[in-house]
Amino acid sequence: MPLLLILLMLVSCLPLPWPERPDGVAPLGCLLVVIGLMAVSILTTMMVATRFTNRLARHSERRTEIIRSYVKFQRRIPWLTLGLWIVAVVPGGWAFTVREQAASDWLGRDPLLWPAAELLVPLPYFLALLANWSSRFRLDRALYLSSDKVTRGEAPAEFWSLPGYVLFQARTLLLYLGLPMGLCVTQQTLSRIAPEFSASDSAAWMTFLGSFGTLIVFPWLVPRFLGLSRMLPGPHRTQFEAASRRLGIRFAQFYVWPTRGQMINAMVLGIVPQLRYVIFTDRLLDELTVEERLAVFGHEAGHARHHHLPYYVLFLVLSGIVVGAATLGMNALIPWPTRWVEWSGLLSLPVLGVYFFVVFGWLSRRCERQADVFGCRVGSCRNPECVDHDEDTTLGGRDSLCRTGIRSMIQALDRVGDLTGSGAAPQSRRAKVWALVRAWQHGSMHSRIEFLQRMLDDPTLAAKADRHAFRTRLGLALGLTGFAVAFGFFYGWAALLKLL
Repeated sequence: MPLLLILLMLVSCLPLPWPERPDGVAPLGCLLVVIGLMAVSILTTMMVATRFTNRLARHSERRTEIIRSYVKFQRRIPWLTLGLWIVAVVPGGWAFTVREQAASDWLGRDPLLWPAAELLVPLPYFLALLANWSSRFRLDRALYLSSDKVTRGEAPAEFWSLPGYVLFQARTLLLYLGLPMGLCVTQQTLSRIAPEFSASDSAAWMTFLGSFGTLIVFPWLVPRFLGLSRMLPGPHRTQFEAASRRLGIRFAQFYVWPTRGQMINAMVLGIVPQLRYVIFTDRLLDELTVEERLAVFGHEAGHARHHHLPYYVLFLVLSGIVVGAATLGMNALIPWPTRWVEWSGLLSLPVLGVYFFVVFGWLSRRCERQADVFGCRVGSCRNPECVDHDEDTTLGGRDSLCRTGIRSMIQALDRVGDLTGSGAAPQSRRAKVWALVRAWQHGSMHSRIEFLQRMLDDPTLAAKADRHAFRTRLGLALGLTGFAVAFGFFYGWAALLKLL
């Protein structure tokens, strides 16, 4: 959903010929319609969360079953909220109303949209999310207080207050929405204030270099924005630092994300070693064993070892050229009706969405498999036939691979899948399709575990996975670069710059 959400939020901020309000509906009436639609999502969330809270209070022994049902609800309610917001924006006329009412002659020229007024279009969606998070607070707090760690008195921190809980959720959402929406709204505002400069090559270069610079420093901003804490000296940090030295991979810092058990995840950020961080959620560190934590760290280190993050940046830049050129070509070939011409530029967004789902999804799954293999290597010794490690076992380097290391990675994936409810194998054809859609970027947990189990019987699959990932990346880079050079040669480098 994050990719679809980003695309929809960006579309809502574009100056498009949005449908007018229904006949006879005034701006105030449109606002009331929007409030009513968002209230449906808010009331639904409130009723379901209350029901789950009451069930947990009456049947605490069924906590695991309640959590699994709650996880399904958490996945579905955002779709309801998003669908209702789309109804409000398009047929409900909310986007048209914002463009109409949030404009004035504040620059002494014809009425112009206020600075950053584009954000008023997605604002009802964000307000509904805030209300939904508030409705879920009591249930998430009850689940936290009923966890084994809390009942044993071993919880590292108390649960948030309501404002703290909502702030945590908002920070998580803005982690992937803030940068693209911020750049889009800034560009739209500048194009109104200085239209001639915005259309110049200088502005294009400034936008490109500014975006690239933002990507460089973005990892430095994330810990401060999310309120992460540096991993204190102790068993966890000692284990990860020792593995980093053994592998020869440099990380600037290790961070813990205090989610009060809300998330189980790990990630690596940074395309340069000086700003490369590894982030673990508190629940992941608490729930996994020593061997499983090392395997998860190895997976994240694999992304750094194989330079996946800088490659993704290169892929995104080159893909923007390809998708932009393809859109220009389609717009030139398709005889758009006059009333649709202004919408024709929007064609790049569905093309971009399909392209990323298919091409980037394929690339990403290859890289994730390569990172899984590296996770196996990090926990392996130099004896390929090893069946168990003891206190005297010396772990190997980047090229080591043993059965124990593979099993540790399998156990880590299985444990994470069980905790997140994503580990079960899909049974029906519909479930398999939905599992592919949900796991388009990483691959389903079931398929990843299945590959590693086959690797137990055939260790040569590890080297094959590395070769396949390398060839995929090399082939895509050469093909996309060749297309970009050809476009610049035939249509001019200024046209190429504008596509960036």
